[in-house]
Amino acid sequence: MADRVEIIVSVDTSRPGGAKHTAEALRTAGVHVTDVLEELGTITGSCTTEQLPVVEGTPGVLHVEQSRTIRLPPPGSPQ
Repeated sequence: MADRVEIIVSVDTSRPGGAKHTAEALRTAGVHVTDVLEELGTITGSCTTEQLPVVEGTPGVLHVEQSRTIRLPPPGSPQ
């Protein structure tokens, strides 16, 4: 089974329908869409690593980035 990754997708908001149509195309491709931020031209969600090329090739998608978690040590702890 392929690993799932959290993604942040930048979309072309100058296209008719903007992020809403792109989000629907991503859902059709099997992406779990978490949020559509129309004003920011961003869609968040998750997909398998094998789906990343499909996501990148979806009409309206400008850029796909995998989300990262950054953990900082608690204040006052040794580094």
